[in-house]
Amino acid sequence: MLNYDYRPICITSWKRAITLVLLSDDVYEIGASLIESYDKRIRRANGESYPMPAVIRLNRYIYYKRKVPLSKRNLLIRDDLTCQYCHRRFMPKELTFDHVLPKSLWFKYPQKRMNKHTPTHWENVVAACFRCNIKKGNRTPSGANMQLLKDPKRPDPTKYIRGYVPWQKTPKEWRKYLLENQN
Repeated sequence: MLNYDYRPICITSWKRAITLVLLSDDVYEIGASLIESYDKRIRRANGESYPMPAVIRLNRYIYYKRKVPLSKRNLLIRDDLTCQYCHRRFMPKELTFDHVLPKSLWFKYPQKRMNKHTPTHWENVVAACFRCNIKKGNRTPSGANMQLLKDPKRPDPTKYIRGYVPWQKTPKEWRKYLLENQN
C-alpha cells in the first residue's frame, strides 16, 4: 500500500486492498486507487470479476508516526542478517539478539546506559550468531576481546515498510515502488 505521495506504507492483504479500491467508487477520499495488479482475477458470487491488486495508492495522504518498533525482524533488517561480531551473513533463524552491555551489568554501569530505563533498546541490541553470542557471554565486547562491526543505533524509519521483509522474494509488481536503499 502506497501513501498519496507514492511512498510505501505497509503490506496489506488482497482482501483489504480490493475493499479500499471498491470503496473509492462510492467515497473517493476514503478509498484507494489500483496502481498495479497481478494476472489473476477475483470472482464474486454475482459473476463480476476484478483484477487482484498488487499495488494500491491511498486517495488521501495519511500522517503516521514513523517510529520503528524493536523486534527481531526489524533488528535483522537493520543489521542486514550479519553477525555484528564475526561479520558473516546468516539465515534469520541462525541469528539471535545480543545485548552489548549485558542485562546483568545494566545497573552496575549507569554511565554506559545512555539514559535508557531498560537494557533492551535499539542502542544496546545487535544481531549475533549463536557462536559469537556464546563466546561473548555475560561480558561487554571489549571484555570479551570482540569488535562490533558498527555501533548500534535507532534505524532510519523511512527505510522500513510495515510487513516487508527484504530477504524474502519480492513480487516484480512491487519493485519499482520500493526504495532502492531499503536497508
